[in-house]
Amino acid sequence: MKLKQLVSDIIVELTRIQSAAAPPWREDDDFPLPRMIAVDGERTLYVSKKIDDLIDLVSLQIHSSDSELGKRIGTSELRSIVRRAFGPALAAIDLDHGISENAKTALSNVRLFVEQSINREKLRYEHCFGCTLFSRLLIPDFAIGAVRFETRMRWLERKRAEGDISLTTYRRTKKVWSGSKIRARKSSFESMGESDVLDAISDCPYVCSITTDGYSLGLGREKALIAARLALTSIALLWQTPSKRLDGFNLAYDRTVHFQTAMAFHEGHILASRTKIHLTVDGNFSEEKWGSLVEERENYFSTAQEIIGYNLSLTDVPRANLVRALFHAILWFHEGCRDRSPLIAIVKFAAAMDALACGGGENGILCLFSARLGLKGDARVFSDGTTLKSAVSVIYGYGRSRTMHGSNERIGTDWSNNSARAEQLARLCLSSCMEWVGENRDKDDPKLMSGL
Repeated sequence: MKLKQLVSDIIVELTRIQSAAAPPWREDDDFPLPRMIAVDGERTLYVSKKIDDLIDLVSLQIHSSDSELGKRIGTSELRSIVRRAFGPALAAIDLDHGISENAKTALSNVRLFVEQSINREKLRYEHCFGCTLFSRLLIPDFAIGAVRFETRMRWLERKRAEGDISLTTYRRTKKVWSGSKIRARKSSFESMGESDVLDAISDCPYVCSITTDGYSLGLGREKALIAARLALTSIALLWQTPSKRLDGFNLAYDRTVHFQTAMAFHEGHILASRTKIHLTVDGNFSEEKWGSLVEERENYFSTAQEIIGYNLSLTDVPRANLVRALFHAILWFHEGCRDRSPLIAIVKFAAAMDALACGGGENGILCLFSARLGLKGDARVFSDGTTLKSAVSVIYGYGRSRTMHGSNERIGTDWSNNSARAEQLARLCLSSCMEWVGENRDKDDPKLMSGL
């Protein structure tokens, strides 16, 4: 249905309910009160569920028909803006005029309201998330592309210097982070901002900051979160078991440090197991070792920057074809590391390798290993003598494909060992590909990673 017809239907419904004796409400409406849309700071319009549903359709059509707009704002945010736009737009029309004329006027006003609300020049936000990162090991500030990591005290100093945090909020926050107690503050916008800072950073020793440009607040936040996770995953890949590192590299937004406690009964005994879901870096890790890693893996980190830039960019980026494949792969790898189900983690690790192999399946993954790591299918890659070809067959054939297609007869068995193997193989593929891409800055064909 065309936009103008949808708006016409809204006006017809509005005309109907304007003559009703009571505000429109139906018993089957899941919203418990009469629905209203604000016209301005004082006036409101009663609307029905039908009007709200039609506004949803208008919003979806505007979002899908404008590709530039669709890149900059999410559907739920646009729906909220379009709904606000209809308040003054419907109040401005004369219901005695023709429906077609009113629909044209209202739609024009809605479009204008949306354009003014999504002014790209004003869509610049710095998103900040508390981050555990290296925990108590405090290292100098650093950045991976647009993702900046600072200790929370240095972050607080910067935000105060930039004028984003008042002197009172700065002093009080500093006291809290130093372990002092503070008195309750009188409720105000500034005190709410102080609470937001303390809640968002929590007890994390680091702050991860990402500036988005051109995106709405909500979509920008999602882009920033992905960028932060990409950066943390690229750091975790430097360790033998990235999933364990990512248990320690947490964003406060994603999860809090917690214990998993399970209980079972056996022959009159209570059997409990406790697992702490938080691991810091190795005990002998230091600021000097981190500096050496960054220096040694310059090509690797330059690729990580490109991947993050691809995620945050509204426009085309250099080497988009190659970087897109890496972007898919590292996203899948991150999700595999986070998943607590060994079999589902295998599906994700296999997807990461398949993305690097350009969807070539088992043979494509074997080609990738041969090109990037010099490993042939008959290479014995695990201590029990398992060959690379056999491992890939189990991980990709059974673990991924048969699980996805509902034909994995081994689904009820323990997949934890194969999950660990899948993680190791995916890590080797991803790390070596990122290094190669950093070394070959003139290449933009993802098939070249497999030597094709």
